[in-house]
Amino acid sequence: MSELTNPTGTISSYQLMRWARQARTALMASYLQSVAIYLATSLGDCARYFGKLARRAAHELYLQNATRTLQQFDDRILTDIGLRRAEIEHAVRNGRSAMQKTVPNRQRSQQRHAACPRAKPLGRIDVRGPRQICHEYSGSPTEAGLP
Repeated sequence: MSELTNPTGTISSYQLMRWARQARTALMASYLQSVAIYLATSLGDCARYFGKLARRAAHELYLQNATRTLQQFDDRILTDIGLRRAEIEHAVRNGRSAMQKTVPNRQRSQQRHAACPRAKPLGRIDVRGPRQICHEYSGSPTEAGLP
């Protein structure tokens, strides 16, 4: 058996000091390893956070520049683009497709139903084509005057 685990034998002071030094060194190595792992993960988290923050700031500057550019246009050019001055910020941040989904377009709906005389106007944008709408209301697309 080992001299350290032998209860009947005496341990010399040199062996005791050596055993304590080894235990202390192992404990300090374990502490240093856990601190190094903690610091590495913390620094990685900080780097990711500041990277994300920098990307957000750059994107915000890009959006502000686009909004400022559109604000400089006169109302006639904005109308040609399909925007009103009050919609610029929303269009820049959310895109024009988001505006088209939320704002009803009665004029397009009325044009779509003008080709199909027996169809009832829905008063909103319909994702189906005019052929499908006329077929739904009249029974067949040829009866509604569509090829």
